[in-house]
Amino acid sequence: RRKPLSDGAGGHVKGIWEPIISLEDREAALAMLKKRGLTKVRQGKWLLKGLVTCGECGGKMYGQLTGAKTYSCKDGSGHVAISAERLEQWVEGHLVAHITDRMEKEREGGQLQQSEEPAEWPHEAKLRRVDEKMTELMSAYNNDELSGEVVFPQVKKFEAERGELRRGRDDFYAL
Repeated sequence: RRKPLSDGAGGHVKGIWEPIISLEDREAALAMLKKRGLTKVRQGKWLLKGLVTCGECGGKMYGQLTGAKTYSCKDGSGHVAISAERLEQWVEGHLVAHITDRMEKEREGGQLQQSEEPAEWPHEAKLRRVDEKMTELMSAYNNDELSGEVVFPQVKKFEAERGELRRGRDDFYAL
């Protein structure tokens, strides 16, 4: 928004052309627009900003201040939300416990032994297979080999299974 040009005394400099609207009308319109403008929803401090993902669709979750403070799924469908306070307390508690445990192990053994390879989640192959099955079903549907009546209920079932598997994997790697 452009501000009117002002002279050294604080008065407005007027052009030599005929104004489209008066200065008073401009100020009133700007005040009305400001009054009707939306406030930024994602204000505030979010400890886990950029780290929380949706267990249903895998999308990012963002802090919301409407009502209670929550992390909600980005796509706005409202299918997943979690209390920000409870989640942040849980993460802080587990982080403190993890750091304390590491410090105790370092004190006892002098050095932490780093494992050669990180442990792989035991159901990784099952998760890959569920993804492959969903891809196969959608490919068969797109090639008119299977009808939507057959494909979509199965895809919905696999999406639920994939969501559970992803949550299990996230829990496994979180600790």
